[in-house]
Amino acid sequence: MYFLLCAVVLPASAQLITSADTTICDPEPVVLEVLSSPSYGTTSYTFEEIDYAPETYAGTSISLSDDSYGGPYSIGFTFCFLGNEYTQFYIGSNGWLSFGGPGALSTTYTSASIPSTAAGVPKNCIMGPWQDWHPGLCGGCIKYQTIGTAPNRKLVLSFDNVPMFSCTTTYGKFQIVLYETTNIVENHITNKDFCGWAGGTATQGVHSLDGTVAFVVPGRNSTSWTADNETVRFVPSGITWYDDGGDIVGYGDSITVTPGATTTYTAEVESCDGLTYTSDVTITVGDDDASFSYGATSFCPDDIITPTSIAIPGGTFSIDPPDMPISSATGTVDLSGGEPGTTYTIEYLTPPGPCQSSSTVNITITPFDDASVTYDAPSFCPTGTTLPDVVVPGGTFTISPSGLVISPTTGQLTLSTGTIGTTYTITYTTAGFCPATATTTVTIDPLDDPAFSYDTSHYCPSGVAIPEITTPGGIFSITPASMSINATTGELNLATGIAGTTYTINYTTPSGPCSTSSTQTVTIDPLDIASFGYSAPSYCAGGTVSPSFITTPGGTFAVSPADLDVDPATGAVDLTTGTVGVSYAITYTTPAGPCSNSGSVTITIDPNDDSTFTYTADTYCPVGSTIPTVITPGGNFTASPAGLSLDAASGNINLAASTPGTYTITYVTPAGFCSSSSSEVVTIEAFTDAYFEYDASAYCPVGSILPTIDNPGGTFNAVAGLDMDLTTGAINLSGSTPGGPYNIIYNSPGCTEQDTFQLTVWPLPVLSFSMADLICYESAAIPLNAVPAGGTFTGAGVSGTFFDPGNTPAAGDYVVTYTYTDGNGCINSTSDNIEVIQNIVDAGPDVSIVENTSTLLLAEGGTVFTWSPETGLVCSGCQQTPAQPFQTTTYTVTSYDDYGCVAADDVTVTVVPFDDLSIFVPNTFTPNGDLMNDYLLPMGSDISMIRQFTIYDRWGEVLWRGENIPVNAMEMGWNGTGRNGMPAASGVYAWVAEVEFIFGVSKVAAGNVMIMR
Repeated sequence: MYFLLCAVVLPASAQLITSADTTICDPEPVVLEVLSSPSYGTTSYTFEEIDYAPETYAGTSISLSDDSYGGPYSIGFTFCFLGNEYTQFYIGSNGWLSFGGPGALSTTYTSASIPSTAAGVPKNCIMGPWQDWHPGLCGGCIKYQTIGTAPNRKLVLSFDNVPMFSCTTTYGKFQIVLYETTNIVENHITNKDFCGWAGGTATQGVHSLDGTVAFVVPGRNSTSWTADNETVRFVPSGITWYDDGGDIVGYGDSITVTPGATTTYTAEVESCDGLTYTSDVTITVGDDDASFSYGATSFCPDDIITPTSIAIPGGTFSIDPPDMPISSATGTVDLSGGEPGTTYTIEYLTPPGPCQSSSTVNITITPFDDASVTYDAPSFCPTGTTLPDVVVPGGTFTISPSGLVISPTTGQLTLSTGTIGTTYTITYTTAGFCPATATTTVTIDPLDDPAFSYDTSHYCPSGVAIPEITTPGGIFSITPASMSINATTGELNLATGIAGTTYTINYTTPSGPCSTSSTQTVTIDPLDIASFGYSAPSYCAGGTVSPSFITTPGGTFAVSPADLDVDPATGAVDLTTGTVGVSYAITYTTPAGPCSNSGSVTITIDPNDDSTFTYTADTYCPVGSTIPTVITPGGNFTASPAGLSLDAASGNINLAASTPGTYTITYVTPAGFCSSSSSEVVTIEAFTDAYFEYDASAYCPVGSILPTIDNPGGTFNAVAGLDMDLTTGAINLSGSTPGGPYNIIYNSPGCTEQDTFQLTVWPLPVLSFSMADLICYESAAIPLNAVPAGGTFTGAGVSGTFFDPGNTPAAGDYVVTYTYTDGNGCINSTSDNIEVIQNIVDAGPDVSIVENTSTLLLAEGGTVFTWSPETGLVCSGCQQTPAQPFQTTTYTVTSYDDYGCVAADDVTVTVVPFDDLSIFVPNTFTPNGDLMNDYLLPMGSDISMIRQFTIYDRWGEVLWRGENIPVNAMEMGWNGTGRNGMPAASGVYAWVAEVEFIFGVSKVAAGNVMIMR
């Protein structure tokens, strides 16, 4: 007996998945399989010869010319080749498949030995084989396709009867096949014959990207060889199987083992990315494993238990003693049906089979704990703590509702945290193997309410204060004792309090089990101090002044008379608002409150000096001097910053001696109690630098130029010969007269200066260039000449100093431009036109004729015509001529137009043998009205009209006849009726048909047809 181990594998990331573990009773063969594997690594290959079994020569066709390559094309899956993964490939016309890379693709046609680092040798490729093939002579003979389903797809590249170069009637037929996952490379050669070209050598193998590694079919490394109907493969390192001793026991996706004892086998594979993957399969040899477990051996009386593990499910359970029920199928036991303190034996028998066995497990039912709990009393005041009495300690306490704090381990209650008037339920749960739960209740009684209050917490030191009391009849006390209090009523004698002192009053409710106390504080405040002052008793009429001190801030200010502006919040005085010579009384009142107070201060307003002065202007150039006009002379002038030449007494400014800049000049009136000052700003501008320049001193007369000006905004002097903007200095060179040097003068703005720049305008070079008016499209290139020489030619059809009409896109007029740069760098250009004339001739469409008939050949385009070959032609030098070749012939017409321009075109006349004109009439038809095969009519691919179709019965009489029936008009054919319009009987009938073909000839045919009804 053989065991085949399988498993369902869902798609996942790369991993190695093998057969499932299994058990056998006695040593016997077991098949181990790899169910899913990462792509095999390909750092090396093993060469194998296998039975010839090519894939179908089909797929997407590609066209390659001689000594070329194409791509990239999609592989359709990821393929590992020599340690690298690829999804695209290239096809070489000379028989190789490459994955590309630097220097990998080559058009070399002569094979060479590999490995080779030479530049012309194809690399990173599979040569199957590499030699000089010529696919340019065959259409669609190279094709590729991806077949199969993942992960076992294949890319098939087919060379299907590709001619050999130089031996073009000798063909090669071979395939290169890439396998997904296993990364095997197969090479099928249907036929590869000998050709003496290039020594007849060819190379068959695989070649690395760097040209240092190759695996070659023996004897086929750039040697002369032939092959027919053979398959070779290059197999990468694959799956290796090991036993649990580390010894190799086999290779491949599937092996057969016969273990004598329980053995773990390991499959190992190296992936394309160099990672090693392993997977284990354990074959257990021996009887069924009857082990099972409930996860424990002791349980509580209310448990329902089910086995947590069964080595081999599907067997039968039983119990002893049998007084407690058990599920024989699942092993589930409801312990409530058993006796606490009793031990039961449960037996499990594995499912019927050659390796059936049994085992037992003992379980014990443990009784529940005693969870009784009590407290000293059923109710408590909300102070202190209390502990419970329990039978089985070590459990957990909880309480409901929440709020009363309980220790979860001891059950101690913190009574002060409970809510008065609330009854709490305490639940105790034991912590034994079979825990139990019990409850008890506790109620929290209220404490007396000791609340009392005075109408405020602050008092001035006069009068009395009496509190409101919630629970009267208690005792009052006060700290410190300096203020008098009535111990029964709590009345305070405020006059005995000390200002600034805070007193604490304590009240204790009448004595009892829930007596309690509370406190309040009272502070004795002093009367506010309303003193404040200013820095002087009188002020000049300018600026502001604020109090120099306020003993009790936060109050309000008032003034009399009211025309002086005083800020009521800060006491700030705006001295500009008062009346000079008037004394003002300012009053300050402390913030509103029971102890508010007020005080007054008097100030007087004195007049200020007039410090006004002016200069004749705000801005000056650095020339001469200026003196101010002063209202109150005799004071002192100063300036800031330094650099101004200023007379301190008169304010006179020596402008020429001053440093240009902006200055603030301050004048202070003569010293006195109300001396004042004022300021003026004067600016002395520097002479404006007139420096300017252009980028160069000489220019060609093209475009325009703009100077760089240090101080723009001035003006330029006009210069004869220059087209210049006198504001910006821009010069229109193309509008200026060549010559110079020209003197250009710029006058700066402001305190003006002048600067001069010399500029020359060069003339443009004078050019001469011409060419022929006409040229034929097929003519040779003509030279281009211009004076002076040394410039460049541009335009369609221009290559260097030649005009090639064949390089123009089409016939038409073209412009050739000559551009020349002289020694001054001045560029000029000139152009000439040339017309390219192209003669086009059309020999007409290809035609087919029946042998011994003719057709008319007509050429369109040109004036003089020559047809070749002359075989079958009436006139080889005519524009049109009858043609009657005896075999299929391609004629070429050569045309010349009025300018001598030449053109040619081909037309093929296909000669169809008369005997090849076929007429087909079915030998059976069923005219039963089912819309299938209900009409009989001659058919043929070349028929243009059915002239006559006649049906005869077995006595030779005409049964039906149709004439001039269009081809494929089936409904006009015979529908199986007789002369009387009734259906003809089943049987054989004769027919005669005369048909006309598309070639203009007719043919008669006859035969029999059977009606089947």
